[in-house]
Amino acid sequence: MPILKKDTDVNPPSLLDSRSLSFPSRRWFVLYTKPSQDKVLLRRLLSGGKSFCGLLVANRSRMPAGRMKTTWEPLFPGYVFLHGTQEARYDAVCTRCVQQVLDVFDGESLRCDLKRIHDAIVNGLQVQRAESIEKGQRVRVLAGPLRGHTGILLFRKGECRLVLSLSFIQQSAMVEIDSSLVEAA
Repeated sequence: MPILKKDTDVNPPSLLDSRSLSFPSRRWFVLYTKPSQDKVLLRRLLSGGKSFCGLLVANRSRMPAGRMKTTWEPLFPGYVFLHGTQEARYDAVCTRCVQQVLDVFDGESLRCDLKRIHDAIVNGLQVQRAESIEKGQRVRVLAGPLRGHTGILLFRKGECRLVLSLSFIQQSAMVEIDSSLVEAA
């Protein structure tokens, strides 16, 4: 079965670059959505020209007939990250997809966390949600698609994994990585 088209999960594409934060009237908000409303909210924000990040990842599963099906699902279900004015926040709430809005006081930290995870997704790494923020050795990636990023190195089931934390919502994602590509941070 063909891969379904991926919804836009970052708008504009340059949103997570450091130069995108040069608008003093804009700030970050975390939108906690009603159940199963993440992608609906992303589509409505896109049609309204809002700046947002949703972090969608491919989920492959086998159908009863044996075929493989790929769907795009939120890495962190229930969370959409909005970068905009108070008016954009109000417009998002008016979509009736939002259950709660959290104000972000350290927008730069949130942007950096989102960029780390987004870079892993865009570079084709298999990103999975981690159960919790793990304890391990803090490392910096020396080479590869995540070069320059930091995270926590774990060894699980004989595999080396890099945990990328999204501190504001206290959740994490992880990717497999070769331990020779990292150094202690």
